[in-house]
Amino acid sequence: MCRVIDSLRRSCGLILYGSAGAICKARRCDPVMCSDDADETVLGHLSGRAHYATATIGMVCLAVMSLTIATPCFGQAKESFDYLIYNSGNTTYALDGMTNTIAYSASDAATVINHVLSALTAGGSVRLRTGTYNISSTLFINHDGITLAGESSGGLGSLGGARLQIGVYGDVGIRIGDGTHDIHNVTIKNLFMYDWQGDTTTAIHAKRAQHAKFSDLFLDLSVGANSRTGILLDGTGGFSAWNVVENSYITGYQVGIRCTAVINDGCNANAVVNTHLEGYPGPLYGSIGIDMDKGDTNKIFGGDISSYDVGWRITYALNEGHGTRFEGNRVDVLLTAGSSHNRIIGGSIKTVSNSGLDNLFLGSYPFASNAPDKYSALPLCNAATEGVSKPVTNSTTDVWGAIVSAGGAKHVLAYCNGANWTVMAK
Repeated sequence: MCRVIDSLRRSCGLILYGSAGAICKARRCDPVMCSDDADETVLGHLSGRAHYATATIGMVCLAVMSLTIATPCFGQAKESFDYLIYNSGNTTYALDGMTNTIAYSASDAATVINHVLSALTAGGSVRLRTGTYNISSTLFINHDGITLAGESSGGLGSLGGARLQIGVYGDVGIRIGDGTHDIHNVTIKNLFMYDWQGDTTTAIHAKRAQHAKFSDLFLDLSVGANSRTGILLDGTGGFSAWNVVENSYITGYQVGIRCTAVINDGCNANAVVNTHLEGYPGPLYGSIGIDMDKGDTNKIFGGDISSYDVGWRITYALNEGHGTRFEGNRVDVLLTAGSSHNRIIGGSIKTVSNSGLDNLFLGSYPFASNAPDKYSALPLCNAATEGVSKPVTNSTTDVWGAIVSAGGAKHVLAYCNGANWTVMAK
């Protein structure tokens, strides 16, 4: 029986004529697949201009009329699209998937991509064909239901596929939403994004995003030393909720993933799944792998967090971690004084700083503890770590309230007051 895959079925509909057969009119560049009980084979693509495929129930491709390989589809596409972005020479083109005509072209890739993103007022899909795209201005998504994706994964983060070479001075690579309204169901996937000049502040900044998905991304900041964030989920002015970061690799950023808001529960019910976050070796003081600031009921499943000053920072309540691997962080999990009723289950957690209430660590290996350490192992004391306490074994003073410094032999409990580590107890 000749079948149409889900993306085609959604885009054109299937009209059945009793038991005799089926006719489908394609409105987009979609693959038609024929199948028997054994396998499926991609036959080709409908050109998007009223070509028809005919099939008979119970038979394998009785007839295929006007079936062509449409040149603009660039081979066997696996998903439908509204616009296909590709480079040819020094020009970037946007192919309209409905008409198979060039909708827009320019020498600047960001201008072309932004043109089609703004045109999709009712949502839609923009696919980037394999290649390198120099992004000199922020890509902006401000409509619900938009997907921006590389043509194929080509390995994690589309290393062999679509590559966004970000060079946006003092701004972000991709901005989702303008913060004045909620934005829903945006998907970013199969992209390799790297900051080649060290100028970009954040790779992806999502403002009041809900039900967004960030999948199979490779975000790499290999140059520059200023404070930068890989993915920022920003609930300021509303909520950032029900978003997922999955199967991705984020490296080189001072903060890997940050979820923040004005109110305590403004960043909630988000999930990080099977994602590798890796900071600078050292690690860099003040760096954080995952920063859950003013958030509740967020979750981390699997993955690993390595080479940060703080692996995972939690400031509020009811967040959970399950089976995450921590390695090479000064502090694996930091729970501030405002945190409560968080649960970290399983995984490899070696160091914990817990100043909160009723936070639970269960089954982690080695056993997580607030073990004594030298002053050099303390995270940077600033507003982000205020309220944290940590035993120190080499303080020069044990006078209550005095500023702790290294070089002595006194064992004290150090407390971060937002500016300095001070003696809390001895």
